[in-house]
Amino acid sequence: MMRWLFICLSLCVLFGCKTSRTITITTEPADARIRINGHDRGYAPLRKELFVFDSANESYRIVAQRPGFRDEALIINRNETRDQIKLVLKPHVVTVTIQVEPAAQIMVDDKLVTTGPVPIYKTPLEFSVDPRTNQWKLYTVSAHREGYKSASRTVAFHDRDHEYFIRLEPVDKPLNVTSDPPGATVYLDGEAIGATPLNDPQQVFQFEYDDLNDRFANRELKVVKPGYREHVEQISYDDGRTEYSIKLQPFSKSVEIVSDPPGATILLNGKPLRKQPDGATSLDNLIFEPINEAGELPVFEFVAQHKTADTEWYPQKFTIAWDEGQTHYQVVMREIRIMKMPLLTWRLERDGRNWLIVPDEIETTASKDIAERGGETPLRLTRLVQGNFIDTLSASPDGREVLFNVLSLRDGELRSQMMRVPTDGSGAAAMIGEGRFLDLTPSFSADGREIYFSSNRVGRFQNIWSIPINGVFPTQRTDRERHDLWPSLNSEAKPRLFFQAMIENSPEPRIFISQRDPVALVDTGIAGTQPRIGPKNDYVVYCVINSETGKRDIYRFSEQGTPPENLTNTPDIDECDPAWSPDGSRIAFASDRGADQDGRRNFDIWIMDLTPGGGLQQITNNTSHDDNPQWDPLGNGIYFRSNRGGDWAIWRHELPE
Repeated sequence: MMRWLFICLSLCVLFGCKTSRTITITTEPADARIRINGHDRGYAPLRKELFVFDSANESYRIVAQRPGFRDEALIINRNETRDQIKLVLKPHVVTVTIQVEPAAQIMVDDKLVTTGPVPIYKTPLEFSVDPRTNQWKLYTVSAHREGYKSASRTVAFHDRDHEYFIRLEPVDKPLNVTSDPPGATVYLDGEAIGATPLNDPQQVFQFEYDDLNDRFANRELKVVKPGYREHVEQISYDDGRTEYSIKLQPFSKSVEIVSDPPGATILLNGKPLRKQPDGATSLDNLIFEPINEAGELPVFEFVAQHKTADTEWYPQKFTIAWDEGQTHYQVVMREIRIMKMPLLTWRLERDGRNWLIVPDEIETTASKDIAERGGETPLRLTRLVQGNFIDTLSASPDGREVLFNVLSLRDGELRSQMMRVPTDGSGAAAMIGEGRFLDLTPSFSADGREIYFSSNRVGRFQNIWSIPINGVFPTQRTDRERHDLWPSLNSEAKPRLFFQAMIENSPEPRIFISQRDPVALVDTGIAGTQPRIGPKNDYVVYCVINSETGKRDIYRFSEQGTPPENLTNTPDIDECDPAWSPDGSRIAFASDRGADQDGRRNFDIWIMDLTPGGGLQQITNNTSHDDNPQWDPLGNGIYFRSNRGGDWAIWRHELPE
């Protein structure tokens, strides 16, 4: 037995005995593919892989493979004692060379890899494949230098050549130049590059960096527009700033104005200018804003006014142009005996399809004297606070009061206040209502118990309202979306309301009739303003604007179908404010057909006799603005508005018997 055992051991040593090993194979990364002696064994880990060794010289070659890594191999033989083997794969490494001009700092994937600007940079880079995307890793190599645009290259494993060249260009930027006003020519270093607003992203401009002084060089930006001072400024790269907003400055100068006689008040745009102690007027910074694209400069129109306790001078207009910067001017004035006065009123204005009531200020002429040229002096009924303006008026049927409304501007908004005053001049005017709304064109009812007026108290439209003479709660009489004005009522025997309506789709006012209870509107189809029904309920007088001359004529129509009749028929004369006499045989109205002693037209009160063969009679001739006549119920006097004496007031003129 021992002999055979010795023989077997000798043969195992000489020829080798068959043996096996069980080994677990892992890799890093963990999902590498395993090949054993060229045969694919799948993905790691391979658990308890059996290796059989038939002889002493037999071995196995284990190879781990994974995209993006170098193959890792290991040979084992029968002497292998490990039961676990781990193969670590290494990524590919490529040495890349970066050349940059000019020298710059280098970054690899946003990591700074140089301490300063270099012309060339070499570095090994590892390349592998991302297991999630199965894509090769890419590197971004970028170059940065102050004053130049950064540039970058992508470095890939499969690039044919791993030498890369980066050229840095000077920084540039578009220029977005706006100017106020627009339309100016823009120059950069003397070369025109466009007009404002300049905004072309494709047009860029380079800004060189001065390495010696360690800053960007300046470039000259100039903006030029006729009529304005040239704007010049130095610009640089300015951290990439592209927006440049230029406020062009017009020409300006300070002027001194002296007057003859000295001490006159100089007005510009209706506002007085500052006087110096010696009486001259100084104006700082008179700005000449161009009036057109050609750069034509404006010419300013000034008015010199002068008034003392005893004397007044004609307002003298004069102009000041740029005049190459001239600063000293003199104005010579003429003494006058009349004065100019503003009148705040209102007008209807179209805004598209809508009618608007807007404030209006007109200039009127007033005489210093309150008497007529023949010597007769009317009776003054009112004295109002300065800044308030009488608008329209109406006499009460009993002759004891005159109803009127007062206009004023508050923060640019038109306001009104209805008032009434005794006709004998014995008392002050009393307010009606609170004056919080725009109440216009008030008039008494035929019995004097109510006041009818136009008001916007429930919206943007002026409708007709009424209020008891001693009441506080008004009643709305019309409620359409339009402006209703100038209410006029006939006798109580046949109660009807006549008024002027501004319909949105109509280019002109029309006259309507309303039954007060119930409300039933009748459009007469007649275009006109200021309708007034006669005391006999037979005719309505009203005004019509001549479309060619802009002047008004007074018409009348009858409800019995008589065509409208032009009573004044004066295309070149302005006539308005018709008012019936108590017996209906005459009308009083305002007309500028008369002239003062200097040949100037101004409004006076006239009477027209409507009976056959009747004529015209001029009632006032004061050289002041007289209008809005209202008859005394007894027919022996006329109330009217006038600015005579330099103040707006209500006056009474006695009529001859």
